[in-house]
Amino acid sequence: MLSVTLADVRLFLHVLAATVWVGGQIVLGALVPALRGFDGVTKVAARRFNMVAWPAFGVLVLTGIWNMTSGEMSDEAQLTLNVKMAFVLLSGVAAFLHTRATSKAGLAVWGALGAVGALVALFFGVQLGWRPPPPAARRPVTGRLEYLTLVVLTSGLSSEAAPVPPGVGTEERA
Repeated sequence: MLSVTLADVRLFLHVLAATVWVGGQIVLGALVPALRGFDGVTKVAARRFNMVAWPAFGVLVLTGIWNMTSGEMSDEAQLTLNVKMAFVLLSGVAAFLHTRATSKAGLAVWGALGAVGALVALFFGVQLGWRPPPPAARRPVTGRLEYLTLVVLTSGLSSEAAPVPPGVGTEERA
């Protein structure tokens, strides 16, 4: 089992908060048309969502700052982070303006901009967060089936045409 690090906790909190902020907007947006038929229910649901969503946004900002100060970044990653931060800002400002809107058009425009900003920020966050394991951490291919699968997937050869190097797949079966 992998050991738990402070970086794991930081990333967990960031992803959990993003789940609430982004996923909550998607769920609430899907529920609003059904809730409109009941007098006042939409506003009650929105107020209850805000009680969870805004603290989650705060956790996102704090863990985002923590993430930014936790290590070096390439120039490409820094540019991606800057673009992500612009969409985080758009999401937060638009969501705030949505809570202050008094017209249906204002609610729709600010709600849509907030949700789109959140989704785009999420995309760039995923892009920044995922990296393939370093080469030393990759498991060597040892079995014949593994080797043939690797050859087929990487070169487009059929399994019959794939040569097997000496020693691969010759281990005894249990």
